[in-house]
Amino acid sequence: MTDWFRSRLSRIERVDGAVNRTLEVARLVKHLARSGAPVVASDGRAVFVYVGKAEEVFLFGDMTDWIDRRPLTRVADTDLFFREERYEPDARLQYRFLVAEGGIKQKRGGTTIEGLRMELDAFNPVKGGNGLGLMSEVAMPRFRRNAMFDPFLDGTPGSYSGLQEVPLPPGVLPYEHTLHIFHPRSDHGDYPVVYFQDGPDYIRFGYAPIVLQTLIDEGAIPPCLGVFITPPNLHLGKVPDRSTEYGMNTKYLAFFCDELVPFIGRLFSVRSDARSHVIVGDSYGGLASTYIAVERPDLFGGVCSQSGYYAFDADRLMRLIEEGDRSKQLHRLKIYLHVGTYERRIGTGFIPPRDQDFTAANVRMSETLQRVGVAHRFTVTREGHTWSNWREQLVEGLAYLLADR
Repeated sequence: MTDWFRSRLSRIERVDGAVNRTLEVARLVKHLARSGAPVVASDGRAVFVYVGKAEEVFLFGDMTDWIDRRPLTRVADTDLFFREERYEPDARLQYRFLVAEGGIKQKRGGTTIEGLRMELDAFNPVKGGNGLGLMSEVAMPRFRRNAMFDPFLDGTPGSYSGLQEVPLPPGVLPYEHTLHIFHPRSDHGDYPVVYFQDGPDYIRFGYAPIVLQTLIDEGAIPPCLGVFITPPNLHLGKVPDRSTEYGMNTKYLAFFCDELVPFIGRLFSVRSDARSHVIVGDSYGGLASTYIAVERPDLFGGVCSQSGYYAFDADRLMRLIEEGDRSKQLHRLKIYLHVGTYERRIGTGFIPPRDQDFTAANVRMSETLQRVGVAHRFTVTREGHTWSNWREQLVEGLAYLLADR
């Protein structure tokens, strides 16, 4: 336990009576409201604190794979709950509290928790967003945030301001796709193009338009277009959806290569060489992006895959990459891969158990690319399957893929 919190806890426990302990907890709450929590020590210890009316409180997040729950300890005669954890000094993790109002009930056949709800950490101002809402975020002492994202540490989503909305009519896929186009402030003639799967999420949670413009302003990448593609029924629980399109779907491949790319070429002045066309995707979108570039290296020279779902269909894409003389077709392709070490059980409940270790699958993909001779950079961070992770690594990925374009 951190020394500071240990001393405060000892002070509370030395006080007799519920009323006096309540007063000491109130003083602790006042302090945490100013200084924030979790209380983090330089050696990787972190103390999570919850204060409120509850029977049981649990920690739930990247550190539990969003599956398990770890109980907080209640201080007797108070509404104060706490739990100490230890992480790598450069880790960053997202979490919520699970709060049980009715307590734990033992029943025949198992245990149930009554009145369970999820809450953000009231003492933690730092949050990260995704399609399911905001999550609290803890960063250990050696983690270094990119200052580009400082205005969004409270979870404020990115804006569509300045983006051009364009509908792409149905074609090989029998429904319309909405596109949002980022155009750089500087005029450059023919542009490289960066295509983003899960377009709305890259705008709102990955802050990709800001990343693009900042990198352009800094001279890290040339002025380029950003094309953000909206998959059908995003976050609506209906089909067709992103899984329909991204699972190495040949119709989506045809849509992307034979309809989307020519469509953008007709609307804007873009470069025609493959090395100036980059595809970006997260998770399932990372799989789709890599698949498209592997099948059409004549059109795409770069892939930024963020926690790609490479275990899909028994490593099918890796087997495809190693088929026959395909390596000869991929010698000009550059791929940026990255994954977090807290991605060992992703998609529980909707993808097969054998596929859930994204960390291991990305290691296998890097090894496959190494064997075949595809130029790539592989980055592993001590983070989870989150947009906070992906937005940070997007900066490095785009610079790696576009610096010499």
